[in-house]
This record gives sequence, structure tokens and C-alpha cells, in this order.
Amino acid sequence: EDQIDHMALDGTTLTNLEILHSLSTGSKDGSLLSKIDFTRSPHGARLLRAWLLRPLFRKEDIDRRADVVQELSSGAAAVAMCEARELLRKTNDIERLLSRVHSMGGSISSDGSANNISYLPEERAVLYESEKHTKRKVGDFSKLLNGLKAASEIPSLFANTEVESPMLAKIVKTTEDGGCFPAQMREKLDYFFDNFDVKKAAKGDFEPSRGMDEVYDRVLEEIDSIKHQLEQFRDEMCSNGELDPPRLARQHWKYINLKEDSKDKYLIELPISVNVPAEFVVKGKRGKGDKQVNKYRAPRVASLVQQLEDALDVKTS
Repeated sequence: EDQIDHMALDGTTLTNLEILHSLSTGSKDGSLLSKIDFTRSPHGARLLRAWLLRPLFRKEDIDRRADVVQELSSGAAAVAMCEARELLRKTNDIERLLSRVHSMGGSISSDGSANNISYLPEERAVLYESEKHTKRKVGDFSKLLNGLKAASEIPSLFANTEVESPMLAKIVKTTEDGGCFPAQMREKLDYFFDNFDVKKAAKGDFEPSRGMDEVYDRVLEEIDSIKHQLEQFRDEMCSNGELDPPRLARQHWKYINLKEDSKDKYLIELPISVNVPAEFVVKGKRGKGDKQVNKYRAPRVASLVQQLEDALDVKTS
């Protein structure tokens, strides 16, 4: 008996006592659960149901829980709890979301290394690659972040409240104050909010922000340098007299196909009336007569574009 902390209720007892369902209607309405279920979150509703199915057995445990209920029913704790209920409504189903997100990750040991390489996501079989599935996974992660963000504000509601119940203090106080609530949780969540773009990720674009990865940052710097050299080349060509007339060239020089997935990147558009060096190769044209615009590829630009393509390959790898 010393090892028993919960009562075991069989199906007949649950039915006769109308714990979960009413005998007259067979539904939740009229049951004990319907009378006391004022939970604001899905995981809270499941926990309350589990408590009813396995009620406490020891008097000291029942008294501790009753003390928490009494304290939350009046005074400053009741005011804080009223505000906390609104936050709990915004937490989504944290319990299941955590399970889903955790299933996407790997198993990491205390030294930061993977316990088993088979648990690493890149080593798993890919079951889904559709945009719809990606959006669902990203959506779950986004809901989890927002839910945790709402939950992280709960300790601040009780910060200036003198909590008498040890059990309640353990729940609503952070680990820094002797409770179980993770300390500095908001600061840790801000890292994800600052570096995770939900809309881009839903499309499969998981581009990290600068400062997150040293190699990635070096690639971005290389890309910026190449683009700067392309602009310098334009300024040089428009000022050294190799394009005639230089004023018209400077006014109308335009690089096209600038997107990362574009073909024939950085072709040069110039009016047909602008004389160009012989090394400029015509790759296309648009318009007719005096309004014709030629699309050129210069050797220097071709070399820089190849460097850019190589850097973009590293960036997306």
C-alpha cells in the first residue's frame, strides 16, 4: 500500500460514476468531466482526463493538490492565473507538437555528438518531399515556437505574487527561483524567431541568417565581393572610353538575369547604337531598328559569373 499513489478504476466503476460520460445521454454532457473541465489547452484537457481515470490515493498528495486549487481560487494568485489562462489558450497543443518536432531531429549525447548516426535526419529514408508535407512540418514548428513563447510569459505573471503552496511554486517559478519552469526560455526562443523565416521555410528555403555558420558567412562574403566586382566592371567600361558614346552607355547599361536560378546570369543589355569592344559577344537581342537592344557577354563578366555559380553551389549544398 505504501507503493500505491493512484486508485485503479475499472470500466464499470467509470460508467456507474459517470466520470467521462453520462448514463442518460452517453455523451460527455452531464458527466463529472463536463462539470470540472475548464481547461484552455488540448494537453491540459488530456491531463485532467488522465487524473480522473487515475485519482490520487494518498491523503498528503490530495491535500497538496487541494492547496494549489485553493490558492489559485482567490487573492493575487487568482489574478495571475486569470491572465495565465489566456496565455495557455495560445500555447496550441505543445505536447503533441513537441513529439512531432522531436521526431524530425536526431539523438544528441551530452558532449554534443550524435549517439547513433542512424538517428540523424540526413541518414533517414525520405518518405515525403512534397511542398504540402514541408509546409505541414514547418507549420508544426512555427506553432510550437509560438506556443512556447506564450508559455514562457507565465512565470512573469507570478513573479510578484507570494506563492504559499510549494507545489504551485514549483510549477510557476523558474529554475533560477527554485521551480521547474525553464529559466531564460524567452531568450532561447528569440534565437529561433530571429533566424527562422516561416514563410521561406515552408517553400523549402531554409537559408540561415548571417552569423550562424562561419563557412556560410564566408560564402556570402564571396558572393557580395563578386557582385561588387561586376558593378566595378560596369563603371570602368563606361568611363574608360571603350564604349561609345560613354554617356549613352552609362545611362542604358543593364545587367539582366540576376536571380540565383536564372540561366545566362548577368548578360549586359545595351542599345545597338552603343559601340562595344570586339570581345563583347552578342547572346541575344530584343526590339527592332533604332530601338534594338543587344544582350552581350563579356569575357570578364563570364569569368565572374562562373565564380558566382561556384559560390552559389556551395551556398545551397
